[in-house]
Amino acid sequence: MAVAYNRQELKIRDTTVLASVPENDTARLMHYLDSMCTVLQLEVTDYSIQRLKDYKKYYLLTRDEQENLIGLCFLVSPDKLEGSCIFRSDEICNTGFGNRFFRIDSTETGFVASQSVFVGTVQVSVKEFMVYKNSWMNEHYRAPMNRLTRVVKNTTKNNDEWIYTSTSESLDCCVIQ
Repeated sequence: MAVAYNRQELKIRDTTVLASVPENDTARLMHYLDSMCTVLQLEVTDYSIQRLKDYKKYYLLTRDEQENLIGLCFLVSPDKLEGSCIFRSDEICNTGFGNRFFRIDSTETGFVASQSVFVGTVQVSVKEFMVYKNSWMNEHYRAPMNRLTRVVKNTTKNNDEWIYTSTSESLDCCVIQ
């Protein structure tokens, strides 16, 4: 993040809110995307993400929307955003939250903080920054992406019908014939 500072007072404001996320891989990925929308101005892009971040209604996503969710989560992966707008710190998140959000405010107009991040080919602005515990990232991004992309990788097309295969015992997967 590029910062110009000329003796202005900076305030870092905690904007964290408690979230109750269903124990479902799709819901967790949707929550991760919603968190990235808190950090980035993804609403001003061409990506249609309103339904994709409504994690309480994860069960309403169509197969195409689930594939779009996975693709968009790849674009805003922690590997691409770490160090620019999301930061790992178990110490800062040691308050019962797996992740926290902060906004930087300045009391004078002489302060300029600018950061843009590319999400695919679209350049977006950073609104806030997020600090997270490694356990939160594992639960809301890495593990769901591993399980859900395994389903996509094991997907084959047969006579214009999609056949989903998975070793998962959950109801997240099904065979379509």
